[in-house]
Amino acid sequence: MLNNSWMNEQTITREFVLEMLNYIPETGQLLQKKKRPKVTVGEVAGVITPSGYRYIQLQHRKFAAHRLIWLIEHNKFPTHHLDHIDGNKLNNHISNLREATPKQNNENKIAQKNNKLGVRGVCFNKRLKKFIAQIQNNGKNIHIGVFPTLQEAQKAYTKTAEELFTHYQTNRQSNH
Repeated sequence: MLNNSWMNEQTITREFVLEMLNYIPETGQLLQKKKRPKVTVGEVAGVITPSGYRYIQLQHRKFAAHRLIWLIEHNKFPTHHLDHIDGNKLNNHISNLREATPKQNNENKIAQKNNKLGVRGVCFNKRLKKFIAQIQNNGKNIHIGVFPTLQEAQKAYTKTAEELFTHYQTNRQSNH
């Protein structure tokens, strides 16, 4: 979301954000501070988009809540992407945010909603009646192996991801 929001970010300051929103560091939430049309003072600011992120409108522009929180905490917007370490796009606590390159941000994605197994990098082959583990790195698909159980395939994916990726997190929940 850097493309459009980058231009917006050039026009807003930390002081203005804090004038409009109350930042609660303990929860990572931004609350409405001022009465505006369709806005109630004290409510959590913004809306959750279909992509799962919370966006807040300020000065007739939309800003990702996690990027506003980074601005408040660091007095500048992040240079690159922000990665939600635990994979929860709504957990905007500063300890759950880190700057990341697009590649690093992609490395830390959770299983997609259409993933029936809920395990990233693993699919079931009906013909073989086995689980296939695969991973993508630097734009290349890598076949890890074929396994009799989901657990073995998941373990193989995790081992490979930890070897290849700098920002891979284990013990993550799927996006089901």
